[in-house]
Amino acid sequence: MFNVGLLKGVKWAKLRTIQSSKGIGEPPLFLGASVLFALREAVKAARESVAADAPAMGVVQLDSPATAERLRLAVGDWIVRWAEVEAKEGEKGFFVEAMA
Repeated sequence: MFNVGLLKGVKWAKLRTIQSSKGIGEPPLFLGASVLFALREAVKAARESVAADAPAMGVVQLDSPATAERLRLAVGDWIVRWAEVEAKEGEKGFFVEAMA
């Protein structure tokens, strides 16, 4: 149970409390988002370190949650390139297409 009581006859201008301060809710929200932005910058730096033997990757798109798998795919190092599968001439796709 949560009981709330309001003060009667008190002028809020003289109280020395937080009173709808933006310092309560915004920092946790933006500090959590800062981790995703830091990971994006780390992916950019990692791409530059493997750029000598990798093709140009373009824009960094990192979705949340930023799992280890998504980070590795975003970097595109030699392990990811080694695992790529390209369709050879004449091969059909694996998935069955349903016609309506």
